[in-house]
Formats: sequence, structure tokens, C-alpha cells
Amino acid sequence: MKKRMSVSNCMKKARKAQMEMIGIAIVVVLLVIGMAFVFKALMKAPERTHEKFTKEQTAQSIIIAISNSDAGCKGVEMKELMQDCGNNVNSVEDFELGQSGSIQCGSTDSCRYLNRSLKVIFEETLKLQRLPYRFILYKTSIDTPILYIEDGGCNEYNIKVMRKFDTGKPGEQPLPLDSGGNVYARLDICTLAGRI
Repeated sequence: MKKRMSVSNCMKKARKAQMEMIGIAIVVVLLVIGMAFVFKALMKAPERTHEKFTKEQTAQSIIIAISNSDAGCKGVEMKELMQDCGNNVNSVEDFELGQSGSIQCGSTDSCRYLNRSLKVIFEETLKLQRLPYRFILYKTSIDTPILYIEDGGCNEYNIKVMRKFDTGKPGEQPLPLDSGGNVYARLDICTLAGRI
């Protein structure tokens, strides 16, 4: 009878050891799965950060490049057309009613020439790359722009109301005005919400 008990005890110990091994194996599998999720999450974060940084730097670089480039009008730079437009026009409504800048580029005033030139530049760069954007030339608030150009639905409604787009940090260039204060050239490059 002693032999039977010892065989029975051995079997109980063996089952107990097997159960412990299965428990350890389950814990190890759960840890591996958990670590896989952690590594996956860590690997995605730098991509988003890099994409956001790239969009922000692109917007700022484009604004600086445009501001300092030759306008093709009387040897002035684009920033001088922006300043002239800011010195003479207060809003899009004034612009649409015929108020204009004092610099003449052929038969076109500085504001209309600037508007047309910027549309061409953006169509040949951002639109070609399928990047939604909006450009705003304003004095005190982006809510009262002097010039406004957008493409791809990158507008206030889709950004703030529908939350379809994120903009990140805009490219912005302050330019001093003759009358004091500044006119600001701002470029937002939009990405689908949740991508940056």
C-alpha cells in the first residue's frame, strides 16, 4: 500500500509540475504578444513625428522661398508685393471691390499679380504633389485675410468643424508695413486627420 501512495503522489506531483509549466508557457506567450504591441507602437511614433516635422518645415521653407524670390515685376521680390498689398488693402472684400496695391506689374496691380503668381506656384508644387493647402495673407487675424488661396478642401470648415484635416504648425513670415505693424504670409499644408 505504501507503493501505491508513492505512485499516486508521484502522479500528483507530475500533474502539478505540468500545470505549472503550462501556466508559465501561457504567461510567456502573453508577455511576447504584449511586447510585440509595445514595439509596434514605438515604431509608428517616430514616423508620425517625422511626417509632422517634415510638413511643418516644408510650409516654412516654401513661405521663406516665395518671400525672397523675384516676382518678375520691376525687379521686386514677392515679399515687396505682399507688403504693398498689405499697405493698401485691408480684406478680401476690399480686394474684390477693386482696392489694390500701388505697384503696377504691367497692367495689373500688385495684389492681383501676387494672387495670380501664388496660384501658379502652388499648382506647380503642392497641388502637383497632391498636398491640400491654404495660403493666407493677413494683417491682424487669419479670419480677415487680404488674400486667401486654398486647394484640396484645406479650409477652416474642414479643419475645425469637420476635423477632416490637421495642419500642424503653419509656415509664417511676418513682413513690416510702411504704416507700422506687419502683414503675415501664412501657409498651412493639410494632412488627413489622425495622420500627424
